[in-house]
Amino acid sequence: MYLCKLLSIDTNFVVRVVPYIAHLPIVLLNDWFMWKVSKRILNRDAARLAFLFLFFNRFETMHMTRTLTNSIEQMFTVVAFYFYLD
Repeated sequence: MYLCKLLSIDTNFVVRVVPYIAHLPIVLLNDWFMWKVSKRILNRDAARLAFLFLFFNRFETMHMTRTLTNSIEQMFTVVAFYFYLD
């Protein structure tokens, strides 16, 4: 946010969108490890189906993309579970 102010691009739109863009790598990492965990536990076809269910889940699409601590906590839990399976 401070960088946006220095560059004089701190419009309402940019201020509203920057937290989502900053949160995007956490969401992508969570989805990637969720795919890897489901592929390890189940087979590849069931992992595809589970990923579709995850993708079209209303909670995930509405609340996971917000910058909440719960999504960071979920990401750490999924990554820890993946390494626990080794």
